[in-house]
Amino acid sequence: MSASRIASKLYQGSLPPFVGELHRARIHTLVLCAAELQPSESVLPGIEVLRCGFVDNFEPVCFSTLGMIDETATRVAARVRAKKRTLVTCAAGLNRSGLVTALALTKLYGVSGRDAVAWVQRARHGALFNPVFVAILEKIPASLHAAPALRTLDSTPPG
Repeated sequence: MSASRIASKLYQGSLPPFVGELHRARIHTLVLCAAELQPSESVLPGIEVLRCGFVDNFEPVCFSTLGMIDETATRVAARVRAKKRTLVTCAAGLNRSGLVTALALTKLYGVSGRDAVAWVQRARHGALFNPVFVAILEKIPASLHAAPALRTLDSTPPG
């Protein structure tokens, strides 16, 4: 499975892995961010699937798609808080998955979008090079509303 650990219980990777790989990695929730890669849930038995298919074309993201991405990141954060291993994927495992993962980090740990981008980029080499996605994230300020219980040494940014 081509995935990087971003934080405790949160992973980012490419292409939806085979169900056997997901079970071996003890992944509970699989997030599918590539619009073109949305396999049937029948090939993913025993895995919760969150669908958030959108494109990575370096063009502005429409309002409804931003809403879907935000809702998915909220659901990812909830799964991580519930201590469920969650894997966020897209085709290459870099931009779309990076956007959702970084947004989830802002919700989990209260970090700014800029800090979330740096966190993801340190944890997954080559991630988040789409300037449109980075600009979206950089508008998010740090927050004091993240769950304090998740602010542990295990969940600090790598590096």
